[in-house]
Amino acid sequence: MCRYYAHSHICGHTNTVFAAYCAPAALKQRPCSGGEIWQTLKMDQVCAICSNNNNGDTSSSVINARMAVGKTAGAGRR
Repeated sequence: MCRYYAHSHICGHTNTVFAAYCAPAALKQRPCSGGEIWQTLKMDQVCAICSNNNNGDTSSSVINARMAVGKTAGAGRR
């Protein structure tokens, strides 16, 4: 099974990005039909779909998404 990175965005969406071929797929240089998540990376931004839905105004969507998961901008700073 080929390996993929999973990008977990603050809006709740997850995208997969190709990372490495498995042995059988490496011979053809094409990813196989199956896949294994190698590592999940937490992104600090909303995904492209959510940012396009807000007409390019990502600042308000990032703030709203952070508040939705309990993280406010500047939390923990005094």
